[in-house]
Amino acid sequence: MKKEAVSRLSFLKRDKANQTRKNILEAASWLAKHKGFSKTPLNEVVSKAGMNKAIIFLLFPRQRSFAL
Repeated sequence: MKKEAVSRLSFLKRDKANQTRKNILEAASWLAKHKGFSKTPLNEVVSKAGMNKAIIFLLFPRQRSFAL
């Protein structure tokens, strides 16, 4: 694969990861606002975001990074 193609693929993967991260945070914010932070389980966040739980641990390796 040419260097330009690899670079483009990397950009697309980063862009998709950033969009996924944004979707998860928006779902978490909406649920926390409507249900309260302490009453918002992770399963509901991933369900509302249309993801599986594993992706959250990939994109947010530390709990603190998800909470901020």
